[in-house]
Amino acid sequence: VGAAAEGLVISGGSSITLRDCGFSGTATGADVVFLLVDGADDVEIAESWLHALHHTGAPSGTRILRALRVADAQGFTLHHSELSDLGFTTPGTAANSILEGVRVSSSHDVRIHHVLVHDLYTRASGTNHLSVFGLSNINAFDWVGAFDFHNVTIDDVRHADSPMETTVTAGHVNGGYFGSCGGTRVWRDNIVAH
Repeated sequence: VGAAAEGLVISGGSSITLRDCGFSGTATGADVVFLLVDGADDVEIAESWLHALHHTGAPSGTRILRALRVADAQGFTLHHSELSDLGFTTPGTAANSILEGVRVSSSHDVRIHHVLVHDLYTRASGTNHLSVFGLSNINAFDWVGAFDFHNVTIDDVRHADSPMETTVTAGHVNGGYFGSCGGTRVWRDNIVAH
């Protein structure tokens, strides 16, 4: 996966459920992932929260913060959960700041529903990328499997000094990137605000 996990790592295994779990903390690495699922099958994260996850490292070079990273999973579900207050705490100029709430790639049968995401911020000028959901190569390349994304609410995502700041600095913000996502798709009742 190429990321340094600073929290919980699920590597391999199957039929794994995290229910009613909370994650919060700080990290300083160049590529930080707080919850990493790599090569595991039938993983469910339910009724959980990832809150106050902060990158506290120096704002120089490239720095990456991901709350949840999933790769090479055969069956992944995130539901009835919340991600909030994610960002970089050290202000200043970074060559490249990347913040992703949830990143899922090269996986089959992905279901994300009833999720609330709010208060994500980069707190840096420079070339920034902020993505709430980054999903790619879902059910590729046979295009068989489920891809459900529904009842998701995204609010208050910005390049700014804090969740309450209204000044937006340079950068790219998106609620979701969905590249090469195939199979049987359910996409409905999603809300993106602010």
